[in-house]
Amino acid sequence: MRIAHIHDPLIGVIADVYMPTAQDNTWQRARISALKNACESAVEQKADCILISGRLFGEVYVTNAVISEVIDIIRQTNCKVVWMPDAAGLQYLEHKDNLPDNFTLLTKQQTSYTIDDVCIMRWSAGNNASSGCNILISDAEGPVNDSMLQILAKSVPELEYIVSSEAFYSREGKVFTANNVVKMENSGFEDTGASGYHILDFSNGKLAGKEFVETKIYSFKTVGVVVENEDDQKSVLRKCMKATVGLADRDFVRIILTGSVDVETFINTDEIRDTLKNRFFYLEVFNGCELELDEDTYATDISLKSEFIRMVMADDTLSENEKSRIIQCGWNALRGKELSE
Repeated sequence: MRIAHIHDPLIGVIADVYMPTAQDNTWQRARISALKNACESAVEQKADCILISGRLFGEVYVTNAVISEVIDIIRQTNCKVVWMPDAAGLQYLEHKDNLPDNFTLLTKQQTSYTIDDVCIMRWSAGNNASSGCNILISDAEGPVNDSMLQILAKSVPELEYIVSSEAFYSREGKVFTANNVVKMENSGFEDTGASGYHILDFSNGKLAGKEFVETKIYSFKTVGVVVENEDDQKSVLRKCMKATVGLADRDFVRIILTGSVDVETFINTDEIRDTLKNRFFYLEVFNGCELELDEDTYATDISLKSEFIRMVMADDTLSENEKSRIIQCGWNALRGKELSE
């Protein structure tokens, strides 16, 4: 028995970054394509069943047309598809009376589904898991705690695989080992892992093998660039170009500038972004540099710059990073520089 496990497709989810409408639409369409690709890939991998856990749909961009398109993808998939919807996900389907015959929902009314010798069960933390189930899908947010894992390992000897929102657990002997969650397609810079799905091979109800299949369309990459006092705008740009060599045109890229610089150092992050943005699907540049300030020098100096620095440094409501940004932006504004943030 071969099961393809797809987690968090999130069709129609809001991206974690702001994009113009046309770009956002392209990304939304790509998520639908990612689901179609994953289902087709699972069939090519000879999966007998596709198990979808987590959220099939996002929050906002879920129109009737999008729902119908997702249903058609499932209908055209040449194997069984099982999904455990949450309350919000179920609402998207409640008025659909033409769900495909190959599509089964694990709800609070129908909590389990068996295909050949593998039983898949919806599980609420605190409730007993039925003896004989091989895969549990938790409907609670968060990981499964260690004590519950120990109870499940002893009370349900047939149990081989547990899915939660924050971890996947597979049995190794008498204990369960946690594995990182793998999403079908990442949606923000916090998603640093690979994206795709898992193939689970079962033999006589036991998990005999697990394989990761990568199907990503977009990746989110964060790059750090160290800025030094002797750097100017051009040298910082060259460092950014060098740091992003090898990244793909479908990548979401975040460049974070770090290091310690003098208050006189001026870096235009907008210019860096505008110069490099066509190399990637999305690009943002943050200036996280700290200022090198000799407070003794500025303590008695009567210049406008020193008075401005003293005022900002004396404000205890500001964090050190906020003080650095205000001093740098404020001083460059006083010098007539074009600000980028």
